[in-house]
Amino acid sequence: NLVNPFFLRVIGGIEQAAQEAGYTVLLGDTQGKPEREHQYASMVLTARADGLIQLDHSFPFSPEDAELGEKAPMVSVCDRVVGHKYPFIELDNFGASRAMAHYLMALGHRRIAVIAGQRSSQIYRDRCGGLLRALEEEDITFDDEWLVGDAYCYANGEASIRQLMSLSQPPTAVVCFNDDIAIGAIREAKALGLSVPGDVSITGFDNIQVSPYIDPPLTTIDQPAFEMGRRSVEVLINVIEGNIPSRLREILPYQLIVRGSAGPVCQ
Repeated sequence: NLVNPFFLRVIGGIEQAAQEAGYTVLLGDTQGKPEREHQYASMVLTARADGLIQLDHSFPFSPEDAELGEKAPMVSVCDRVVGHKYPFIELDNFGASRAMAHYLMALGHRRIAVIAGQRSSQIYRDRCGGLLRALEEEDITFDDEWLVGDAYCYANGEASIRQLMSLSQPPTAVVCFNDDIAIGAIREAKALGLSVPGDVSITGFDNIQVSPYIDPPLTTIDQPAFEMGRRSVEVLINVIEGNIPSRLREILPYQLIVRGSAGPVCQ
């Protein structure tokens, strides 16, 4: 969905690398609708496109096209199409989430909540897994009621922070699984009369362009989105030419960006 600014950076990398290689990009905004996804993916099977870059975790071909789709030149970027043997380029989501949790624990936080995005993706599993591993390493128990949310949008951040802060034992820190969620959460926390990070620390994921400019500036995980897009084109062209990589998984590094939305625990 092109509403998400993170994907615009990925697409920028795709466009630049494709143009340099003599290819034209056909961009399909599926808006989460399977029928649109199937329609765009079928272009590869009818020679209207040479290859496909999938930015979602779903298998993009229709049931009728599934057998042919398994052999189509395709690369996943950002997320992973589980159960199918396509090359994929992704961030070390497990390590990034683990690093963020350790950073918050170093600030004294022990009640750390999560506002998740789409829960059916590998990204969700990896980010949750990294955070839970970090807590386990410090012998900290995670309360199930501290895991909320199910969409990568401002509204999810707003609704979820209200839910979390109404608990009898509210968290002192909240890890949001993208920056849009975090921005919504910060806005609503302020509307509730809370100080960020005085009453609750809030962190994001993606380091979108606006992240340093909100109040307070957002502590987040930077993904090399543009480079992920560029690399997906390079791998796809190799696949189109019959050069399948020996290792299907390629992991790009993250960077923890420390700003003002997270601070020492005050409770």
